[in-house]
Amino acid sequence: MEANNQIRKNKSSIDTYQSKLKERLAYRLLYVLIAVLTFLSISYYFESKWGFILVVVVLLACLFSLYQLITKRNYSIVFILVSISGFLAISLALFFVPETNHLVDGVWLITACFLAYFGVGRITGTIIFFLSLLVLIISVFAEFKSQMQLLS
Repeated sequence: MEANNQIRKNKSSIDTYQSKLKERLAYRLLYVLIAVLTFLSISYYFESKWGFILVVVVLLACLFSLYQLITKRNYSIVFILVSISGFLAISLALFFVPETNHLVDGVWLITACFLAYFGVGRITGTIIFFLSLLVLIISVFAEFKSQMQLLS
């Protein structure tokens, strides 16, 4: 009986510790993303209208997530919004912004997968992973020639 209570206390303290880590990660992630997306929005303003719109939409989602995190202290909303909006923005950019090269978009998609796995759960992370893989495969076959022309 005493051992079961001790195990429950240890599990509770581990859950509390993981929750605090996820909350800290959410804050740090949002601060970095807001800074990077602000810079990218300024850059895309001069380069591509659709790229600018996509970056601003994700920036607004990050700002909304930060507001939710500050007011409600619910980090799962942050991970859901950032991973899904990041996946959607990169997927749309791969197909609808052909005038820019997409060398690092795969890295952003993998980052969205990691965030979904860590912050939301295994099922959502797996769904975003397979959707990202599908988007990357389709974009390579559909846009390969135009991307190679941009690089040369």
